[in-house]
Amino acid sequence: MQLSKIAAALAVSAAAVVSLPASAAFTITNADGALTPFSGFDWASGGSAWTTGLGTAESNVGAGGSCSGACSFTINYVAWAGNLTKPGGASMAAPGLDSDPNGALNASKTYEYTIKATLTATLLNYIPGFGAQYVIGAGAWDIYYDTTGSANLGGGTWTGFNDGTKVLGGTWSTLAPQIFNLATGSGMISLTGAVTYQDFTHVAPAIAGTNVSSTLQLWPSTQITDFTPPTSVDGVGLPPYGPNDAEALFQADANQAFYAVPEPASMLLVGLALVGAGAVSRRRRQG
Repeated sequence: MQLSKIAAALAVSAAAVVSLPASAAFTITNADGALTPFSGFDWASGGSAWTTGLGTAESNVGAGGSCSGACSFTINYVAWAGNLTKPGGASMAAPGLDSDPNGALNASKTYEYTIKATLTATLLNYIPGFGAQYVIGAGAWDIYYDTTGSANLGGGTWTGFNDGTKVLGGTWSTLAPQIFNLATGSGMISLTGAVTYQDFTHVAPAIAGTNVSSTLQLWPSTQITDFTPPTSVDGVGLPPYGPNDAEALFQADANQAFYAVPEPASMLLVGLALVGAGAVSRRRRQG
């Protein structure tokens, strides 16, 4: 599998991004006490992003490159917190945070944070050798605080990502159609969203917006390290992934920051189409 054209894809993403507001300072309360200044989560590099329904969307791309019929697919994402972050992205002291998803709390560790997210993308057309056009639509994300350390990769059977106390949740922004160059093995996503649920006993004061950025490494590839590919997540089986399969699986290394004021309505959710575009490119070359 060729791992090239990354620079071109990232250049397109960079050209589309508008300035992000500086992350705000909040207080997050957990077994370590009231920690401040908190601004977000450094999600672990072993997190996973995968598609469902991409193969069906691909099959509906006609000879002219346009998709008709069932053209939507879903992006799914789960991860656990490796660190809590301060404004500017530096790690904050959180000695009780367990960043090892082995199904139990490690010695001296008292809690963990996990995230589950989905996003819907609709394939409009595919241009061989150039890119794919998508509309990014509805989606949601939830963050959980758990004092049992239940997150467990289990050799591929991932569990414990949606239990504990839900502390934050929200939705993703909606985009107008975007055209992206193809990333055939690696890429970058940047997305924005609103906070629609907040447990103020855990995080305060009020949060309005969030920004997430993540690298993506297509599985399998030599670029991937310290990654256990999931076969199921919280009891839901994943479809087959690989060079000859319709769906795409990525190792995802994400960072998430929160804001006290709403994000601009026109903020671009940049690069997530690379997930679909990379898979479309892979299928076209190998088909």
